[in-house]
Amino acid sequence: MDPLSLFFDDHSVVDIRKRNMPHWRQEGKLYFVTWRQADSIPAVKRQQLQREREAFIQAYGDPLKQHLTVELQRRYHQLFSERVQRWIDAGHGSCVLRKPEALKIMRTALHHFQGTRYTLGSFAIAGNHVHVLVAPVSGIGLSEVMHS
Repeated sequence: MDPLSLFFDDHSVVDIRKRNMPHWRQEGKLYFVTWRQADSIPAVKRQQLQREREAFIQAYGDPLKQHLTVELQRRYHQLFSERVQRWIDAGHGSCVLRKPEALKIMRTALHHFQGTRYTLGSFAIAGNHVHVLVAPVSGIGLSEVMHS
């Protein structure tokens, strides 16, 4: 397999789904996936984030529903993506994945369908969140991989 074939191809069909953030999907491509524990962001910070996001949308519009200027897109990313990542990286919550038993379970789970449902790339397991590079095999969707 040509390693370059794993990367996004802007000349191929793209399935774009919008939830909290847009999700772009292409058959047979590499994805960077992150998930976190529910308590990895303190409740007070989640409430602050919600209020600030509502104020941003009121002032400038919803970036998921309309096109914003490059500067407003950058500001939105700083406020609601970069900052959230810093909060998660601060190690809030129970951080159950710091426990050797939980870490072992997570590593085993990540490798479980390696080669049958996906090709597993690099991954990082932090105390309260996980980052994974994964490429679903042909015929398997990213949703199926995530549910497994």
